[in-house]
Amino acid sequence: MKHHVLIGWAGLSAFFVATTFSSIAAPGDEHWDPQFGVPGVTNNIFAIAVNGGSVYAAGSYSAGGTTNAALYLWDGLQWSVPAVFGGPAFLQVSDLAFVGNTLYAAGTFTNVNGVAANGLAKWDGTSWSTIGFSGAAYALAVDGNNLYVGGSYTNAGGVTTTNIGYWDGSAWHALGNGLSPVGPNNVVQAIAVRSGLVYAGGIFTNSGSVSATNLAVWDGSAWTQVGGGVSSTGSVRALAFNGNDLYVGGYFQQAGSTAVSSIAKWDGANWSNLGGGLTGNPSAVVSGISVLNGTICVVGGFSGAGGIAATNFAIWNGSSWSTTGNGLSQVGLRAVSTGTNVYVGGDFGAADGVLANFIASWDGAQWSALGTPGRLNGVQGFVFTLNSDGQNIYAGGDFSYAGPHQAGSIALFDGTNWSAVGGNGVNFGVNSIALFNNNIIVGSLLSPYIFAWHGANPYILTNNEIAGPLPAMAVGSNGLYLAGSFWFTDPSNQPAFYCARYDGTNFWSANPPDNFTINNPPPPTGIGMTAVAVKGSDVFFGGNFVAHDLDTFPANVYATNIVRWDGKRWQLMGTGVSSNVDAMVVFGTNLYVGGLFTNASGVAASKIALWDGSHWSAVGGGVVGSGSVFALTTMGNNLYAGGSFTNMGGVPAARVAKWDGTNWYALGSGIGGRSAGVQTLIAIGSDLYVGGNFKLSGGKNVSSIARWNELINFDTPQLLNPARSGNGQFHVRLDGITGRTNVVQASTDLVTWTPVLTNSTGIYDFTDPNSPGYPFRFYRALLGP
Repeated sequence: MKHHVLIGWAGLSAFFVATTFSSIAAPGDEHWDPQFGVPGVTNNIFAIAVNGGSVYAAGSYSAGGTTNAALYLWDGLQWSVPAVFGGPAFLQVSDLAFVGNTLYAAGTFTNVNGVAANGLAKWDGTSWSTIGFSGAAYALAVDGNNLYVGGSYTNAGGVTTTNIGYWDGSAWHALGNGLSPVGPNNVVQAIAVRSGLVYAGGIFTNSGSVSATNLAVWDGSAWTQVGGGVSSTGSVRALAFNGNDLYVGGYFQQAGSTAVSSIAKWDGANWSNLGGGLTGNPSAVVSGISVLNGTICVVGGFSGAGGIAATNFAIWNGSSWSTTGNGLSQVGLRAVSTGTNVYVGGDFGAADGVLANFIASWDGAQWSALGTPGRLNGVQGFVFTLNSDGQNIYAGGDFSYAGPHQAGSIALFDGTNWSAVGGNGVNFGVNSIALFNNNIIVGSLLSPYIFAWHGANPYILTNNEIAGPLPAMAVGSNGLYLAGSFWFTDPSNQPAFYCARYDGTNFWSANPPDNFTINNPPPPTGIGMTAVAVKGSDVFFGGNFVAHDLDTFPANVYATNIVRWDGKRWQLMGTGVSSNVDAMVVFGTNLYVGGLFTNASGVAASKIALWDGSHWSAVGGGVVGSGSVFALTTMGNNLYAGGSFTNMGGVPAARVAKWDGTNWYALGSGIGGRSAGVQTLIAIGSDLYVGGNFKLSGGKNVSSIARWNELINFDTPQLLNPARSGNGQFHVRLDGITGRTNVVQASTDLVTWTPVLTNSTGIYDFTDPNSPGYPFRFYRALLGP
């Protein structure tokens, strides 16, 4: 059965019809919601090129050490990845440039999409190929049909070159003796071409017998040093012309005989210090320069410009420096101007408070992110805990943004949009959230450890009574139970360690006087309680501890990592489990426990076990291979587990799985991404929300939060935002499935349908030029063969 969405058009009315379809990426992936992505890309960006309204960007993984990097394409509506560069560890794509409609990529890669290309490759829009280059390429510049290539190399297409040469579309050419001998400390990093002159900057000392310190110009027959060069102990990383003035950026303190600070202007005869230049701690670096409407936009790693605070982005208007609010949250690496705006790439997550992963656009007045509307509800950082009031989701963790909004480690999701709790959130990580007595209560691993909101009013709940981390809370019939590594003295002067009860006014010890002891477990150490669950009058505490109660435990018998409080005394649960307990959930009359253990009171149980009130048992074989269970929740008749595992009971299941009481099931292709892990789960109605540290759910780009719903097929083409222009033409956005054949059909009688658009790019803005000729017309979207 194919899915379709139908829009009836007569004036401005619309209606929709939906069914299901098959042939998906992996069985079940259609049930993962695509809305929890973030703008931007997942690699830091060194290289940007713009052609035909599309933005191409590439760089390297910010964590380093990887052997591949993506080429990203932004078409104005969505991101796609037309190529992946491969090669040695720490490879990078350093520059991109178009000669006509042919894209060239420079870097330290050895192949593109499997095609051998050592450091330089070209794409004609259909296929990649090499052009005989071998080495490391770092800088590209275009003059007519000539492509200038700077880097660290000695041979291009059989032509002897030294760090710089050019390709005319059919052959390579040297530029005299090139610049400096090839070596790890000799490289051309920036090129600019003006009026037949080729300017090159980097780290070099000479061209043959001619001295040239880090900045030189080629006049077609010979190299000469520009204005005495720049600091011999520095480097040039960026060049840009504004009129006849050459702006030079990098890491240097002198240009010719003029004292500067990482940026300078050469007017053809003299050097100028730009208002004191750029400053940083310990020093400033300029990595990119571009020109927008006569102003100079500079990116890099710096904290000041001309005596004013400026974080990694600054603007020079010819006489003074200015900046844009908070600038870039981390270093900027490249700036490319289109004449109407500047695209900036780097290793940042935000541009003046606008969430923008690694790439953003500056139009001279404000910053914009590059991301598809409706798919930007991801969380920027880690999600450690989720809770709900039945309608809204509360997320806590270590993050700065939830969706496009700034939110300090705690935020509320209403099903459509995020908002920061209390307006700004908190400035510490949130590890647990409880909704109790009309309060939002959060626990943290850092002081103040426990914090609360009553309405919009935040306050420290305990007046500093609790001292120590608070990773877990659970609401019971007579109060809120806390688990952690804290201690305090309650109003009856009773000391409390690791567990407590809050009655809405006071915190009370849960330990009978003098009888309960809790001790350091054997290695690995890290004593404390990390999980709590409530079933009637029973409260279960789990973690990493060894405990004994003189009143109820037999001599020399200890509770290991889990114990039960029956409202009056502590009770054994067999002899406990063999290692840390990280998650617990009550399901009917049973308690399910997840963690790092492999044994529950002598019963083999790999990372997940069931306690029926008297005995322990395994749960379908548990985790197979490596990985652990960090989160548990229930929905209907099913138990859901999340963690770092990839196999449950012999069933491949990436970090999240379902147990129906008999068998384990995967949730499509599950949760993925580098170092992916699930930390928390919560079910609301038929929705399962997943939080942690990950970038994929069901193969879809998301960020640290995801939604699964078995009753909804999210992989269906949609027709959105219907509108009619003044000339009567019908406009609609096709939100299709990338890589699949999405078809828009039109009809006037709902019987005969005519294809009016076939598209596989996913999201596409469609205009029907024939619509003015019909009094009314219906449209539907469906997946084609």
